[in-house]
Amino acid sequence: MAVGDIAIIGLGKFGFAFGEALIGHGYTVIGIDSDAKKVRQAKDSFSQVYEADATDKDVLKELDLSGLDYIIVAIGGSMENSILTCMNLKELGAKEVWAKATSKDHEKLLARVGADFVVFPELFVAKQLARKIAEPGFLD
Repeated sequence: MAVGDIAIIGLGKFGFAFGEALIGHGYTVIGIDSDAKKVRQAKDSFSQVYEADATDKDVLKELDLSGLDYIIVAIGGSMENSILTCMNLKELGAKEVWAKATSKDHEKLLARVGADFVVFPELFVAKQLARKIAEPGFLD
């Protein structure tokens, strides 16, 4: 995998939409999910797609994602799987791990295991929308 590629682990609504947005900006996106249906859905959009259990350190080692500029962990269904995946990626030498949080506690734990950037999408969007109402002429 070439440097400059981005991997997204977790191809649910957020991960898939994030990947498509990155592709729209010219990035090469590699998708990874344990759900065969999600992998099939991403096959036509993403450069490469793998059906794999990203919580398994040996699987991550085999995928060899350490040379990528960014790895996005967008696992939303299981806080444990998300945290374990981030921890394993950092232990394997991933440069930049960004992760999606599903709660404030999840956000704290992701930061503690080494995630370089954590976003809580619902909170982020809620703040942006409130700002649009509170400051109607303000440019993002």
